[in-house]
Amino acid sequence: MAQTTESAGAGLVGSTASFCSADKLDEVTNFFAAHKVKASENALVRAKNQISDCIDLRAAQEGNLKAWLAKQ
Repeated sequence: MAQTTESAGAGLVGSTASFCSADKLDEVTNFFAAHKVKASENALVRAKNQISDCIDLRAAQEGNLKAWLAKQ
């Protein structure tokens, strides 16, 4: 990770925000704990928050979506 620039590092970390499972949240947390990316702490916090929000939304709405799809 030492070869990444600060902006590229933040972009790399931020790209993990599209994950949406507890397993992936753990992977992201563990990976970036072991592989620090300079000047990306805020991006990591935002990414982990977005992953957590997606997990919560999925838990709250997945049943409703499945029921709606079954009716279509």
